Amino acid sequence: MSDAPIPIKDIITKLGGPTKVAEHFDGLSPQAVSQWTRVPEDRLEKVAELTGYAPAQLRPDLAKLARMFAA
Repeated sequence: MSDAPIPIKDIITKLGGPTKVAEHFDGLSPQAVSQWTRVPEDRLEKVAELTGYAPAQLRPDLAKLARMFAA
């Protein structure tokens, strides 16, 4: 698996844009989604569910940390 995450622009586009993404999260504005530079850790599980991507594909940095602490 590559250590490069799926680009956030591609993720947001796949989900229908910032407005559609924000609709899946209480209190999240489309403007906040537009400012994401990567999937926030506290949104990762839901975004993975919505996109069908594994969390490690969306945030390989977190997957790498998890592997380090599991060793």
